[in-house]
Amino acid sequence: MQDDIRAFMPYPPHPVAHALSGTLSGLTFAVKDLFDVAGYPTGGGNPHLLALSGD
Repeated sequence: MQDDIRAFMPYPPHPVAHALSGTLSGLTFAVKDLFDVAGYPTGGGNPHLLALSGD
């Protein structure tokens, strides 16, 4: 995914085993960091909240 405006955090892709088939199979999409996703910090675009966030 090209990110010319640096809108995305440099985190590795999150593997989802059951996404190998189905409607969204093979698609790339972003998840805003105000949603809790296991293994990723939740900051909501706020550096202070990001610093307080645990994985």
